Amino acid sequence: LKKSLALRDMNQSKDATNQYYDQLLAKDPTNSNVYLEKGTFLFDIGENEHAVEVFDQAIELQPDVELFFKKGQALVNLSRCEEAIECFSRVIELDPSHYQAHIEKAFRLVEAGRGDEGEKLLDVAVEMNPSSSLVHFDRANCLIRMENYSKACDN
Repeated sequence: LKKSLALRDMNQSKDATNQYYDQLLAKDPTNSNVYLEKGTFLFDIGENEHAVEVFDQAIELQPDVELFFKKGQALVNLSRCEEAIECFSRVIELDPSHYQAHIEKAFRLVEAGRGDEGEKLLDVAVEMNPSSSLVHFDRANCLIRMENYSKACDN
């Protein structure tokens, strides 16, 4: 795994890095960490469809908060909003304190026309992390997308 990360960090070709992940998985097809790293690599280089497939393989082995979150992010990039909402919901079920999942789900709910649900999640994220300027920024940004300018300004 360290070699694959080094290849990635050295900006080796995506094919070489991908092949190395495949070699690792051939040796240990049950290593969900390798799937996570491979999926993250694919996500980082913009191969979101393939990343989703890899995250699904890992989730079958070991459902994990980080896997669902990363899969949700890849689904967002593919404009698969409802599936992303499901992933972020799963993250929240597994780890109710994962405030980033609350924020991501809120944005996707707003995109899906379900702003009231999204706003409630934003409130929860702020309650979890009240001193975070980023959480307040994300809440304001989401409220602006909902055209709720007065609440956004209060933020």
